[in-house]
Amino acid sequence: MVTNAGTVTLTGVTVTDALVAPADPAGLEPITCGPDRTPNGAVTLPAAATVTCTTVYTATKADLRNGSVTNTATATGTPPAGPAPIATESRLTIPTRVRLPVTGGSLDIPLLAGAAVAVLLLGVALILVTRRRRARRPA
Repeated sequence: MVTNAGTVTLTGVTVTDALVAPADPAGLEPITCGPDRTPNGAVTLPAAATVTCTTVYTATKADLRNGSVTNTATATGTPPAGPAPIATESRLTIPTRVRLPVTGGSLDIPLLAGAAVAVLLLGVALILVTRRRRARRPA
């Protein structure tokens, strides 16, 4: 979220998004702002106004191994006159070590094969026991 805490309108409001290694900037989609998804750098922000800017980052295996993704962002804008305001840096660390639910696409084949063999052996054993009992019965 970008807030213009000043008293004049800012043009060309831009959010700079820097990922901390091992995060890969190539996985970061373009930043857009506001409900109309205005491109980053094309935002005009009146005094005392706020706009929410968003992007999507696709985590990599390196992020998962690292256990988190750390992101830093700053915002800048151009006033009608004078120096550009200095924005404080925002930093966020998001954990990536989460347990995903098991879905049908991820079956433990060795476990299923072992269970199938066990059921087959149990069936064979039951057939043999039944045949022996029948053979022992007097006719």
